[in-house]
Amino acid sequence: MFLTIDQGTTSSRALLFDEKGQIIDLFQRDFKQIYPEEGWVEHDPFEILSSTILCCETILNKNKNIEILWASTREAYNYIQAKQLK
Repeated sequence: MFLTIDQGTTSSRALLFDEKGQIIDLFQRDFKQIYPEEGWVEHDPFEILSSTILCCETILNKNKNIEILWASTREAYNYIQAKQLK
């Protein structure tokens, strides 16, 4: 199984897939949109981080056989073998 992190514009998501690519589990947390001026949007980076951690912890606490972590944003893709995290 592998855990993916999808960092979106309005929320963080953690999804757990099996070896066939089927979604086994999912947890999502929205974060606050800050509009300092019309047409602008900002985010609190600490809120993004805490929502991402919460999503991952929720999935990890329910599922113990995770081999790979995959994180995606619009800017980057990161692949980490779970063995590297231990």
